[in-house]
Amino acid sequence: MTKGVKEQIEPRETHGRDMLSTLKGQGIKGPPYRFIHGNNKEVTKMKQKALSKSVGLTDDLFPKVEPHFYTWTNRYGKNFVYWNDARAELVISEPELIKEVLKNSEQIFQKKQLSDIGMKFLENGLISIVLGIRSQ
Repeated sequence: MTKGVKEQIEPRETHGRDMLSTLKGQGIKGPPYRFIHGNNKEVTKMKQKALSKSVGLTDDLFPKVEPHFYTWTNRYGKNFVYWNDARAELVISEPELIKEVLKNSEQIFQKKQLSDIGMKFLENGLISIVLGIRSQ
């Protein structure tokens, strides 16, 4: 299963529409790739629409804060791919796959480096320790 996940998030071998067809073959679906901007325009429209509506104290905030993730999870399932510019981003919500990615025993998943402001928020808290990120 690790090999399948690795192929899904390493777009060096296939690009654009080829990547999407590879993922679809593995059961991963998502919104179609749009040249240059990916799905960024859709995300912006969804966020503007969500922010234009008021929210009650007992309402679920997820659809308002991350409307694209909410919409695409309902449409494509727990795991889906979307496009941030020309880069495919795989969203994984299944607990077993999340464990596999976090375990990273084969060192195939790169750790994302946080920006300076991100480090100021996290400092040396639990998240930065678990992810192996240290402030300089």
